[in-house]
Amino acid sequence: MNKLIAHIDPSICSLNLGDYIISDAVDDVSEQVFNKYQVAKIPSQDSWWRGSYRVLKNADISLVGGTNLLSSNMPFYRQWKISPIDIPFKNEIILLGVGWWQYQGDMNFYTKFLYKKLLSSSYIHSVRDNYTKNKLSEIGLDNVLNTGCPTMWSLDSKHCEKINKNKANSVVATITDYRPDPESDVRFINVLINRYKKVYIWPQGHLDPEYLSAIWQSHWGESILILNRSLRDFDRLLSTEDDLDYVGTRLHAGIRALQYGHRSIILEVDNRAKEKAKTFGLITCERSDSSKIDDLIAGEFETNIILPSEDIAAWKEQFK
Repeated sequence: MNKLIAHIDPSICSLNLGDYIISDAVDDVSEQVFNKYQVAKIPSQDSWWRGSYRVLKNADISLVGGTNLLSSNMPFYRQWKISPIDIPFKNEIILLGVGWWQYQGDMNFYTKFLYKKLLSSSYIHSVRDNYTKNKLSEIGLDNVLNTGCPTMWSLDSKHCEKINKNKANSVVATITDYRPDPESDVRFINVLINRYKKVYIWPQGHLDPEYLSAIWQSHWGESILILNRSLRDFDRLLSTEDDLDYVGTRLHAGIRALQYGHRSIILEVDNRAKEKAKTFGLITCERSDSSKIDDLIAGEFETNIILPSEDIAAWKEQFK
């Protein structure tokens, strides 16, 4: 193997800071598995350019580093900006914790053709949920394991045992601009204000501040502290405030909070949190069910992430 791995990275040109959380986790995996090799990053969410093709030409394998890049209709929804003109330049393209964009119908012919041509048939792919695994199986890609997202791979039993079972005094929340539900969002924020002494909101998405302004209630006043829209600011809060919960609609913000040892309740806005709850034991709740959100906050629960350790190990071992 050449001493170069390509990392097809969703955080490049992304306005969603959750993609940076995923990229951090892929970097950690690369450090463990490919520590003797250089890892060069190229974009997944922007078209490849000359430099990208130069990296692909010199790398033996390319890792597609997470997020919901796959869909059933690639001509019309292409979060992964790739097309047939890229096929001649590809090497072994291997998925690492990649998911499907929402629940969708059957893949069209173009999408099936593209995935069969692009995705390696020699290596094992890692996807983040059974829904994605089953979608790829529909087109004959059976060399796929559900390992969960690499952001979760550090959340083993020893880590989870240290996470508080009971409510903290402070909470950090998130909202989601591209899945607006003003009535439900206002209700769950009101629950937080009633239950916690201090409420922070972290704007993970580019338009989250605008959406927050649109739903802002006059009685919230100084009850809410809004963090800067930077991952560093979020990490600073998570690392310095011990008595802190997370409750919000952003999946990877909730996982980041778990990484830092904070109790987390993730509010479902699409298929991602729902699928992860089914398989891996994430604590989730429908965003519209404010009564259940309140009960979860006030109640006691253990964080017990069920990691598919054997599948994670099998994916890593194939590179030795």
